[in-house]
Amino acid sequence: VHDEGDLEMALSCDPKILGVNARNLNSLEVSVDKASELLKKVPEGIVRVAESGVTDKDKLLKLKESGADAFLIGTALMRDPEKIKELIR
Repeated sequence: VHDEGDLEMALSCDPKILGVNARNLNSLEVSVDKASELLKKVPEGIVRVAESGVTDKDKLLKLKESGADAFLIGTALMRDPEKIKELIR
């Protein structure tokens, strides 16, 4: 999901896992702040996956503090495979 409308629709399906995408797939704009706010609105008991926008440890921690249980990290690792060392420390 990327916005509140998506979130409402997804929650109506009673999901066990839900991805919150920091990247707007229409504009390709990335907003970790927006994803963080949406993660906070996902009820407990649903596995929350933060998708996109994780380019450094600070962003990962912000999303984790907002409730993310897992992370989809692609572009940052494709650009710099050594980045994984920073993210797991």
